[in-house]
Amino acid sequence: MSDANTSAPAETGELDMSAAADLVPDDAFELAEDSSEEHPEGGTEPAAEEAPTEEEPEGDLPPEPTEEEPPAEPEQPEPTTDGPQTVVIDGKAIPLQEVQNGYLRQADYTRKTQEVAAERQALQAERTTVTNDRQQLASILDLATDIVKAHLPPEPDPALIDTDVVGYMQQDRAYKAAMAELQKLADARKTANAGSEQERQAADEQAQTAQRDAIANEYRTLQSKVPELRTPEGHKAFFARAEAAGAHYGLSPQDVQGIQDHRALLVLSDAAKWRELQAKKPAAVQRAQAAPPIRAAARQAPGTRSADAVASARARLERDGSIEAAADLLDDSLFS
Repeated sequence: MSDANTSAPAETGELDMSAAADLVPDDAFELAEDSSEEHPEGGTEPAAEEAPTEEEPEGDLPPEPTEEEPPAEPEQPEPTTDGPQTVVIDGKAIPLQEVQNGYLRQADYTRKTQEVAAERQALQAERTTVTNDRQQLASILDLATDIVKAHLPPEPDPALIDTDVVGYMQQDRAYKAAMAELQKLADARKTANAGSEQERQAADEQAQTAQRDAIANEYRTLQSKVPELRTPEGHKAFFARAEAAGAHYGLSPQDVQGIQDHRALLVLSDAAKWRELQAKKPAAVQRAQAAPPIRAAARQAPGTRSADAVASARARLERDGSIEAAADLLDDSLFS
């Protein structure tokens, strides 16, 4: 079983969720330190100067109609800055500024991850196009080689030199030209094969990178649902419980470590907790059975209370006048 402090798996090795803690950056779930400075509060705007009032003209002229002014909007109270604002996360009070910084840092990490994924997709599309072109070129070269071989002239007979030197030279020239063409096609085919091999290796490396990214994302999701995985001790304890639960269902430790879906690991974790509760159930039943029986307290017989108790009950009735006080007093007087 891999530990959270082990080194990252090799590119050629198999990847699993147990070793995925090394694929997740250490600061992916940590809140960033408070590095921002407080902004000074802006000053209040100066009050607008009152416009000079014009004197009303003398005479009996009718007053000019005036538009009714809209009601002024209520001023919004400015946020107070007395003391640092905090929020409670997992039972701990954390400054709001740290939470904001952590959110911005996580958002920046997510944005960069998406950009890298987009670039990887574009590169994969280009690589697929190149691979298809190479395969098409290889098919053309194979067809050309078959055609040249079908029309390859026979090698000239050396005995023809004694009888027809010119004919021998012509046949030899044609044969060598055809063989040279075959060699060119063979070299081109070899180059195409080498390119295809490089593309295959690059594709394998990209597939491994994508698998590591997928496992890292699954592990981050698992960490968000199981906070104890954020520490090496919690990581080790979680997978120990998961392996113990998996053994009950016929899963080997390698099977559990090879799980790449966080949901399956959550199911195993819940199964482990349920089995622990079931294992403790018989002991709880035995403790309950061995406990002494609970007996109700014996009620005091009517008329057996002291005179002081009766006087106290009567004083309580005179003071409170409640039904409870009356019942307490009648307990000795009415039913005695």
